Formats: sequence, C-alpha cells, structure tokens
Amino acid sequence: MHRWEICAKIPGQRWTRSLGHHTPSSDGVAMSTRDSDTRGKRVSEESTGMGESMNEAEALVMAIAEVWGGTGQALLDIEPDLIDALRDLEAALEDGTADTGEAQRRVVSVLNRAPEIAENVAEERLILQLGTERGSGGALSLPVRLNIVPVVYATNRAAEGREFGADRGTSVSYGIARVAVKDDARTRTFDVKRYFKMIFGRDAKPTLSIDPSDDIRKPIELLAGQSSKSDVLVFVHGYRVAFEEALIRAAKLVGGYQFQGTVVAYSWPSAGNLGDYAADNQSVLASEPHFLQFLTELGAALPVDAQVHIVAHSMGNQLVTTALRGNLPINLGHLIFAAPDVDSDIFAHSAYGFPKEAERYTLYASSNDRALKVSNRAWSAPRAGNAGADLRVFDGVDTIDASEVDTDFMGHSYALDERTVTADVFYLLTRNLEPGHRYGLNAAFDSSGKPYWVMRA
Repeated sequence: MHRWEICAKIPGQRWTRSLGHHTPSSDGVAMSTRDSDTRGKRVSEESTGMGESMNEAEALVMAIAEVWGGTGQALLDIEPDLIDALRDLEAALEDGTADTGEAQRRVVSVLNRAPEIAENVAEERLILQLGTERGSGGALSLPVRLNIVPVVYATNRAAEGREFGADRGTSVSYGIARVAVKDDARTRTFDVKRYFKMIFGRDAKPTLSIDPSDDIRKPIELLAGQSSKSDVLVFVHGYRVAFEEALIRAAKLVGGYQFQGTVVAYSWPSAGNLGDYAADNQSVLASEPHFLQFLTELGAALPVDAQVHIVAHSMGNQLVTTALRGNLPINLGHLIFAAPDVDSDIFAHSAYGFPKEAERYTLYASSNDRALKVSNRAWSAPRAGNAGADLRVFDGVDTIDASEVDTDFMGHSYALDERTVTADVFYLLTRNLEPGHRYGLNAAFDSSGKPYWVMRA
C-alpha cells in the first residue's frame, strides 16, 4: 500500500513549456522583457471584453495559479469570492459556446481588491499572452483548482505504521486527513456554500496526507473551530473501498453537500478488491462493536447540541442499521441510506426499532444498480436498495426511487456522485425539508398504498 501526500504547485515551475523570450528578474522569477511595463498597474478590466478568445480566459486562470500561495492575508481576504468567480469562469469555459467576458470581469474585480496579487497576476498573464502570440507556448495546460478538505478518520483497520490496510484491527484508530480534491464548480448555484483552502494542481487526481491522533476528541475540537456549525457528518463506505478511497469519498461529499460542519469517515476493513465480496461481508459484521465504540467516543467528544448526520453507502448500511437498534449516545440528525446492500426483510425489522428522535430517515434506491443485482443473486434475496419490481417502502423511512438518474455503468454510486441526488441531500441537510417540499420529487404509491418518491432526472 502506498501513501499519498498533498502536492501543490512547486514555486518557480511554470504551467506551460516555453512562453517566449524571458529574462530572469531580481527575485528569480522569469519575466518577459516587456513585463516591467505592468508593475504598479492593476489588472485591466477593459482587457476582458466580450470579444476575447477562450485562450485569454485560460491565461487568466493560469496566471492566478502561477502566483497563488504565499501571499498572506490579502489572499485570505479575497479567497472565498475568488473561488466563486473562478467557478463561474470554469462553467463558461466548459460550456464551449458561452462568452466568458462577464465571468472574467468578475474574476478581475475580485483580484483588484488585493492590489499586490492583481499586479502579479497581470505580469504573469502578459507573459502567457506574449508566449501564445509568438507561437512559442504550445498548447496550454490549464491547472486544476483543488480544495484541501480536512476529514476526521476513524477506523478499525489494523495499522501498518502510519498506514491502514485490509487487515482487521483490535481497536479504533483516529486522526485527521487533509484531502486535496477537485473543486466542484456546480455548487456555485447553492445558496449555502462551504469554502476550503485552494491550491492548484496539474491534474484532478486526489491526494492526501494523514495525521494520527490518540483519540477522537482532539481532531473533532480542532476542526470544530474551523467550521461554522458544530454538527458532524459521518460517512460509512461500502464494499470494495480501500482506506484512502474512503477518505477521498468523504471529502467529495463535503463539496457535493456543501456541509458546514465536521465530516468524519468511518472506514471498516474492506479488502478493496472486486473478488472479495464474501470477505468484506464478514469484515463488516466483525466491525459492529468497533463502530459502536466509535459512536460512543464521538458522542462524548461533541457538545450536547451537536447533531450527528450519518450517510451510509452499500454494505456500510449493515453497520449503521445494526447500530440503530440500540440506544446511541449521540444526538441523531439525518440518517441517509444510500443504495443499501442489506437484506430487505432484515432492513424492515431494523426500521421498526430506529430511534424516533432522529430528524428523518431517507433511503435512495435504484433499479439500475448492477452491483445490487449481483448481490440479489448471491444472497437469493432482494436488497433494500432495489427499486423497480423489488422496491420496498419501509415504515418511518422516506424512500426515494432514483432510477431515472443518470449513472455510470455499475450504477451503484449515484447517491454519492450524481448532481441530482447530492443536491437533494443538500436541501435535506440544510433545510430539513420533507420529500414533498423538495424539488424534483414526485409522489407515488406502492401496491399497498404506502407513499414513496420518484426523483426526476
């Protein structure tokens, strides 16, 4: 197993190969011979006219990436607004037919609130434009904006030094992971937003570093001080998920849901391999006492008014539904069962005993989930995450049929990845809205007259 580290842009390295005739400046930064003309000037808003080419918009992004980092308080003052502006510009660039002028003007307007940063961006942008005008720059390699998302981790995997593999441990280990994941520009339309430290990378591949802790209290208290809310979101992964992947998925959920509190990833010892379904099933069963230990220690570390929301995916629902049968020492918020790989009859029995104090119980199901279809055959019994002919509505649980939502080939991660579903979870968590008051959900009834909800694509 390898360890991934956070990798930001290396100072002094350029994002393009060769950008014209440069001479070194006194501080060692490569500058064009015409570059000194821009010193003391702000970024020109007039230069971002409606008739600009897409390459100039890309040059603006690349110039920001080149000077980003190490600019102190001025950067912190404009970072949230700049992230929003860059999200709009990115959306215009990805559209292909959209005019980027208005989006560029917004970026420039934010930059001009920090004159030193604006000057540096103007210099770098001129270098880039000179290079492309002379035909010496080659194809531009647009940098990728990454968010550094802090995630508390809890795991009963056996420790291998500072790493965690697929073997079962005898206790729960804790720590903080800092995960660099691609910023989701689609969240720019949300009315509640979460911002993280921004860096630029050469590609969208997630990276991470971990910092172990003796207990969960220290990581919770540290991240609570960096969040606007004391609430916690616990993510429990499913089958075939390695430790690092669990942390990355949790970090992406923070962006997809724009969650304002602390996120915790609980990682049980999945082997992370396609052929280890039976082994994973045994490992998740063996993890039940450790998961309860984790919830107990989490509850003791939180303020009494802090709510704990839980998102369980696939086989991870076995841990959560079992834990909900007992008296949990936490203030339950929303429980979200995403594509639960749990026997439908067992889930129904468990649902009768779910604590009434929770805000809501929500289950996402789909008839296009190939992974659950395989599980059906393996167990000769339908799973709670099935829809279509096997859809089952459970008492006290809001069932959402997401079969119309576009998915990848396996159709198993839609509740974590697909915009339609993550937006629904966003409004569930931030507004506590019942299904009938959330956008895109149509009421339907099963054969016994129980209501459920069909999600429009």
